Amino acid sequence: MSFRKKIGHNDTLMSGLASRGYFLCPLDDDENHCTFLNNSTADVSVTIVISIWDRVTFRCGLLIASRGVGQQLQCKGLIFDDHVKSADSHEVVAAVELLWLRWNDDPQNAENYRNDYSYVSDAGSRRFFEDLDTVGQRFISSIASASQLAIFLENLDVYPVHIKFGGAPGSSDRFLYAALLYIDSGDLEAARRVLDRGALVLGNGSTDVQVRRYHSFMKRRQLLLS
Repeated sequence: MSFRKKIGHNDTLMSGLASRGYFLCPLDDDENHCTFLNNSTADVSVTIVISIWDRVTFRCGLLIASRGVGQQLQCKGLIFDDHVKSADSHEVVAAVELLWLRWNDDPQNAENYRNDYSYVSDAGSRRFFEDLDTVGQRFISSIASASQLAIFLENLDVYPVHIKFGGAPGSSDRFLYAALLYIDSGDLEAARRVLDRGALVLGNGSTDVQVRRYHSFMKRRQLLLS
């Protein structure tokens, strides 16, 4: 049985996610992960992606999507390098791993939480929901509005990080996404500020990839400021 089917047959996971407003995306055809969309109509939405880790455990990513960014992208005809669309015209602007949030919240005991989300035991499923309802919900609440999300993206480089494990909050184009959120709210001064900061930060790159990314950013920055 594939990982996707195993998750679909796990009543604890499926019913628990459904009770929290998440439903399994029927269009997902990757057998190694399951995407759970949220039926919320809020400006900021969260998609849960559960991926196979080993034969009994899984990892969970939280994808943060914004309707305002999606609408501004369409309005201005912009195409981003790592374009990821969510449901209902939302655009994915950031992601974080749930287990990383637990590790970062309790770094002294991080080793105790390694790979303990299990899809073959109720205890492992309950551990997943324990983290989702505590550190996961606290993170989601901190970026629940468009203004909170814009500030989070603008200041992502100073997000409190207490551990060196992978899975920390990240964004493929945080300065542009933040600027689009500010533009969508009518705060053009804040949009210019974050775009100017992005130009300074990305302009320090030296590799070919970093230089190309900088030039791409500057072209789109010009479009936003014109």
